[in-house]
Amino acid sequence: MLSNDFLDLAQQQLDAGTSEAMRRRAISTAYYAVFHRFAEVLTAGLLGFGQPEMGDFRHPDWLRVYRAFGHEALVKATQNMAKSYRVRFLPREKLTELSTSLSRLKDARHLADYDPSYNVHAVNITTSVLEDAKTAFFLIDNFFEDEFREAGLARRLALDALGIKERT
Repeated sequence: MLSNDFLDLAQQQLDAGTSEAMRRRAISTAYYAVFHRFAEVLTAGLLGFGQPEMGDFRHPDWLRVYRAFGHEALVKATQNMAKSYRVRFLPREKLTELSTSLSRLKDARHLADYDPSYNVHAVNITTSVLEDAKTAFFLIDNFFEDEFREAGLARRLALDALGIKERT
């Protein structure tokens, strides 16, 4: 999957990242790894096609939904769900942790890409961003397992992120 490649690349950029530009790229790449992982899993959950590595990503509908996810909308939808969902078998703290990681990654990416005063050489900044990305991957992969899909939460989150109100 594209998201795995981005996460590997972020690690490579961090490992080679003695220059400011390389460290900034590592931060940005780590964020995009998580964004793409979320989009891949939510698209598959919404359309019911299964996992994208099975080739479904080539389907025009899959691509259309995948590309419709907005960065801010995805963060907001995750925050909203963390505040409001009422499902016993999913710990709210983990969804809150995912929401927080996603928000921190997005903020760090924005600073790395647009703020020349952002000190990417500060102790552990790039490393903590990459750890946030790995944590988010773990949480996404675990949340969107059977229980999450069965509960329809992936679908609700995807629809919210796309700005679609579900009829009740």
